[in-house]
Amino acid sequence: MGSNCWHCGHEMVWQSDFSFEDYGLEEDGIVAVLYCHNCGTIAEFYTKLEETGEQEMKKKMILNPNKKIVESICKRLEITGGYCPCIPEQNEDTICPCKDFRENQYCHCTLYVEDTEGI
Repeated sequence: MGSNCWHCGHEMVWQSDFSFEDYGLEEDGIVAVLYCHNCGTIAEFYTKLEETGEQEMKKKMILNPNKKIVESICKRLEITGGYCPCIPEQNEDTICPCKDFRENQYCHCTLYVEDTEGI
């Protein structure tokens, strides 16, 4: 993401993430929600999670059920402008959800964890 608001031109900040399932969509993916503090514009970015090629990803990832951890990570994400707070580099691969999460279902900061109850 790392986007500027198309309405007013100010920087948009990461607000939250949802799964495609949360939106009633059939495919696997993440919906990242960005917010402009200047004009209040909200943008949703849809990222489809693709198969690894060798085998289909079988883990189901969910938002960490520990609300204190989620709140802490969300504050850090807002400070970093939506980049993973646990990876020092800020580039396309580290925008939350980061490349490791999109490709390997691995979340560095534990914002997302494996759903062990739903398996």
